[in-house]
Amino acid sequence: MYGDIGLLYYKFRDYEAAVPLLKKATRETPGFYFDDSNLKARNSLAIYYRQSGDRKRSDDYFISILQSPDTIYARAVYDAVALANLAHNLTRAGLYCEAIGLYELSLPIMISDNDYSFASGIAVGMAECYMGLDNWEWAKQWADTATAYIREHIHFINPHRARQIYPILAKYHQQKGDAATAGKYIDSLSMAHADYRDEFDAMLLMRTRQELLAEKNRSQHERLQQQQTAITRLVVFAVIAVLVSMLIYYLYHKKKAAYRELVEKNKRWADSDRLEQIIDPVSPNHTITEEKGEDGNRQQGPTEKDVELAARIHKIMVEGQIYRDNSLSLDTLSQKLEVTRETVSRAINRTTGKNFTRFLNEYRVKEAVRILSTGRNHTVNFDELAEQVGFNSRITFHRAFKQLTGLPPAEFKRNS
Repeated sequence: MYGDIGLLYYKFRDYEAAVPLLKKATRETPGFYFDDSNLKARNSLAIYYRQSGDRKRSDDYFISILQSPDTIYARAVYDAVALANLAHNLTRAGLYCEAIGLYELSLPIMISDNDYSFASGIAVGMAECYMGLDNWEWAKQWADTATAYIREHIHFINPHRARQIYPILAKYHQQKGDAATAGKYIDSLSMAHADYRDEFDAMLLMRTRQELLAEKNRSQHERLQQQQTAITRLVVFAVIAVLVSMLIYYLYHKKKAAYRELVEKNKRWADSDRLEQIIDPVSPNHTITEEKGEDGNRQQGPTEKDVELAARIHKIMVEGQIYRDNSLSLDTLSQKLEVTRETVSRAINRTTGKNFTRFLNEYRVKEAVRILSTGRNHTVNFDELAEQVGFNSRITFHRAFKQLTGLPPAEFKRNS
């Protein structure tokens, strides 16, 4: 919408109103296949800045057309238009050879699109370049080409194009010493200027009335559609909001119930301090075996010595609460028990199926669960709790607690 109104103001040379609207119509993301408003707006802004003498900004907008991600139906044509206009800017700057290269790239595309009006403009640009290079024969040839495009495909020369072609032909004949023919083209040029002014004045009066009326009707229709759309969206949004609220309410209470059930399960787990509850009752490894079988190979199940050592470990864990020592390690535990670290590690692994870290963290997390399950848990500080039960950091505590209980400490606290 901004682009259409901006182009309307632009056609009637109301640049003060047109430029802000055209800038609003530009975008950096691809539009719909038939939406060329972005490229049109950029092209118009580029031409405006060229007419204002700001060649850099003009070039930037033409280049932005080439770099735009739009994939509209006439994308190749818009690229060709941008190339031709960049060539025109180069021509104005006296960079004729560079301009000719860009004109040559854009001309075949416009001809394949049957846009001979624009193709004639490219031919005029080529003529101006060769005239700037003092190659008058090529300049004349391209001016004739522009005229041929118009007469063969458009059948009349409009005042705008005539004001471009006639000066070139007049200068060519002056160079050749044909003053009479040059004078005829100068006279034709004066008439073209007059026709251009008359055409614009008539168009300005007629188009202004028509476009303003059409815009008024279109605006009224759009407002009506927007109101209807807004009402529809409001109703749909209200229905969706109610449904989503009901779903969230249901899921929240379902999740709350599941959390509470999990909390109760973990409370029961935390109270299981008997040795037979620490040792995994379903593990086949808990069939007590001798150190070696009949074949002389070491058995994988726990031996009597493993179970005895596991009982000693469990006792000092429960009664001595040594798990609260955050420096406790396999080495320090084996020193307390006066056995090798390998013996301790093997006994824990064979009787519980766990490594030392997992085994130790269970005592610490159980203690944390018991503390959080008391009626005073609202005063618990998690950093202090982590240190109290033997963890070196809150992060390690949080990770172990969630791994063993299925809940973060804060969630457990809220639901206990």
